Amino acid sequence: MSQGTCENCALPLKPEDKFCGTCGAPVGAAADPVATPAVDLPTPAALTGRSSSFSLGALKQWVGSLNKRTLIFAGAGIAALAVVVALGIGIGTSIRSSQPSAASQAQEGDSGTVDQGDSAAEATPSPTPEKTSAPVVIIPHYSPDPGSFVPADPARFVLSGFDGANFISPSANLGCTISSDPHGLWGCVALEHHWAFESDTSDDYCYNSVGPCGDGIVAMGAEPTHPRMSQVSPFPADTVLSNGGAGIAVLQYGESLTLGSVTCYSESLGVSCQSAVSGHGFTIARDRNDVY
Repeated sequence: MSQGTCENCALPLKPEDKFCGTCGAPVGAAADPVATPAVDLPTPAALTGRSSSFSLGALKQWVGSLNKRTLIFAGAGIAALAVVVALGIGIGTSIRSSQPSAASQAQEGDSGTVDQGDSAAEATPSPTPEKTSAPVVIIPHYSPDPGSFVPADPARFVLSGFDGANFISPSANLGCTISSDPHGLWGCVALEHHWAFESDTSDDYCYNSVGPCGDGIVAMGAEPTHPRMSQVSPFPADTVLSNGGAGIAVLQYGESLTLGSVTCYSESLGVSCQSAVSGHGFTIARDRNDVY
């Protein structure tokens, strides 16, 4: 049974050593070896004053004294450290992957900006489109075909005590006059009619009229035609029509009457009169009036 330390160099010995692993001295009989942990380092007192060869031998002895259990613990520690490092890397990668990148955040930010812009555009009321007036549709006025009428003799329509020519329609609902004066009155009046001229604004001819206005259509010479005011433009038909038209000649349907520059045409749809000088005229009937 070897001693716990070499009697020559005082370094630890293994129980099975027969020679000192450091100095090579034989292990002599001595007291029972002292159990010393294989991992204990040489004491400073044992190393003091020793040569370099002694130090190298001591190091070899210390390395050799490391038992398998120490190596196992060291390996286990290294493995545990590797596991901890791997877990740390995995957790860090997981955290980074769960966070949006700066580019994606920028894209989301841009997307958010666009969405906000769209929301702002939706929230902002669009300007109300300006109301545009409907296009004015000019309906051509009725113009009789002179070739379809038989001219009547003006002398047939002279009424004693009155100027020019005066006549009534076959229905006795329309009475008309044509002055012999180029600047005189010409026009027609309707005893019964189902229409009325506007009189609501100052642009209307009958606006604020003193007496009855709009029962007929008249003009002076080459002036434009307009609604008739009975107190301003009297003519024989005013009285004669109320008496059934007695004493006034009838301008039959299909006949025309010309006096001066004005011509009137009689047909079933009404009476039409026109000035050859101005081009102004009208068509009048129980259910219509066309002024131009």
